[in-house]
Amino acid sequence: MAEITPEEKQKINDYLSHPLDFPPDFKDWMADYFATNIPKIPLSQVFGFQLWSVHSASPIDTGQSTSSTSYTDLGTVGPTLSNLSKGYYIVMFGADVSFFSPGDTRTIGLSIDGAAPVAGNEAPGNVGSIGLVCLVNLATDALHELKLKYKVSGGTYTFSKRWLHALRVTTE
Repeated sequence: MAEITPEEKQKINDYLSHPLDFPPDFKDWMADYFATNIPKIPLSQVFGFQLWSVHSASPIDTGQSTSSTSYTDLGTVGPTLSNLSKGYYIVMFGADVSFFSPGDTRTIGLSIDGAAPVAGNEAPGNVGSIGLVCLVNLATDALHELKLKYKVSGGTYTFSKRWLHALRVTTE
């Protein structure tokens, strides 16, 4: 094989440094190639992936009731996520609730490290399924706990199919 000249090498480098100028047939072939021959790159080598971690609590399907007008645990506590490290989390939670009397409200609240749920971490509702997505800052260097708590504004209501997920999006 013949040696390439410095000028030829520069032309090749220039051409390869502008992938938008590659012929459409080559781009189609390249996409097909990677779709059928997935690169074997360890996920740990993808920069930043370890910051994005999903935590899912075991869902609680059983229906359990409360008539408490302040936040309380149900017979089966939670769902709960424990041992969460410092960082910002996108937290998603919800449940199905029993039929209601007009004017009554059922509320699911997110307790952070045992504190009572606060505005912004509450999902009030009075129809079928209720839920919320919120951003939570777990700011201290400690292990944290997220737990769902429940209250109603009147009557006795049943919460079922309860779930809780947290996606850590950054550590700062």
